[in-house]
Amino acid sequence: KYYQKALRIQELHYPSGHIEMAKILDNIAVTYEKLADSASALAFYQKALNMYEKVCVVRLPRQETILTKIKLLSESF
Repeated sequence: KYYQKALRIQELHYPSGHIEMAKILDNIAVTYEKLADSASALAFYQKALNMYEKVCVVRLPRQETILTKIKLLSESF
């Protein structure tokens, strides 16, 4: 709930495609994963990965972690 609110605030202060937007999407995904809401976690990991790929010139280690998380969560369905 609070991460969703933080996301709305971030959207007001950062342009679309800003690295901070990718980070908050990633944090929301982690939160959903910890709450055992795999479907929501997967959706937010995918959004975070898309944002990271949009804004980063080089692949970050976190992107590799997200790819692994997406694969693991996808296999759980």
